[in-house]
Amino acid sequence: MELEGDMLDSLKFKTTSEGIEIGFFNKEAAKADGHNKLSGRSNKTPKRRFLPRTGQRYNPSITEEIKRIALDAIGDNQRFTKSTFQGIQTKSGLFSKLRDVFGTTPTESKSVVSRNIKLQDILKGFDLLRFL
Repeated sequence: MELEGDMLDSLKFKTTSEGIEIGFFNKEAAKADGHNKLSGRSNKTPKRRFLPRTGQRYNPSITEEIKRIALDAIGDNQRFTKSTFQGIQTKSGLFSKLRDVFGTTPTESKSVVSRNIKLQDILKGFDLLRFL
């Protein structure tokens, strides 16, 4: 699997009562199932496992994409207000707040902010974007 294309673009998540389910929930689901041999059905699709079986780990490139999807979901579902960032005046203060919200490193925090327009607008209002 390449780090681009229809199948990777359709790797999504949905929330469940137990947490987050990651997978393919559209027309790419059959293709993903075929390559991963998840259903146990025999087919002529070449085996290209990129989703782990129980007890296995994800390929690192997939892990990074899943992390990006999860962080974006956290950002989209946060109720950021001006008070969330009020009083922050230093770079370390900003990254500390972002770590509290997202559980991210400074580099990961920069990426999250770069993909969240609402968060950018709030940070811009406090002149905090300069720290990124």
